[in-house]
Amino acid sequence: MFNLHNVTKKACQTGMAGATAQICLLLALLIPCVAIRSLSGAESTAQATPASPPAEEKAPAARSETRNITFDTLKFEMSKDQLFDRKMLTKDIEKLAGSKIRIRGFILPGFESTDLENFILVRDNMECCFGPGAALYDCMIVDMIPGQKTNYTTRPVTVEGEFQVEEFKQPDGTILAIYHLTAEKVR
Repeated sequence: MFNLHNVTKKACQTGMAGATAQICLLLALLIPCVAIRSLSGAESTAQATPASPPAEEKAPAARSETRNITFDTLKFEMSKDQLFDRKMLTKDIEKLAGSKIRIRGFILPGFESTDLENFILVRDNMECCFGPGAALYDCMIVDMIPGQKTNYTTRPVTVEGEFQVEEFKQPDGTILAIYHLTAEKVR
């Protein structure tokens, strides 16, 4: 199965060309002011591996009911120059992990516009303050389930799927995204 995190990590590390490298570039451009390192990943040998919450705080693997959320639901306290630490996340955000959610946002324009298997969902269409320089919690990596694709649009979209909290890091430890959605539908 295609996994954006693994492929983009490789693209960032090896300079791979193509759509995966483009997504890595888009994330880096989207969040330049949050070019931050996690407290635990400041070394140059940092890996782009998902962080897991402590075992006692993990949510059930999947929930059948789809919950409507907004990017406001995913917001937490963090200043622009502050290092990200998973402890910053609220309990409500941690409880969403493994849940089916429905969220509305915009597809970050990339180099491809049709048959997208993955994309970055952002809070705003970049006509405001949520484009380049957006906060870490204002974007989400979306991987479509196998066999599903979508097309770029300038209009807002509603995306449904399983939500996860995963730190996506560049090799130098810079965190580009912390939210991931395995999407079943994009409308």
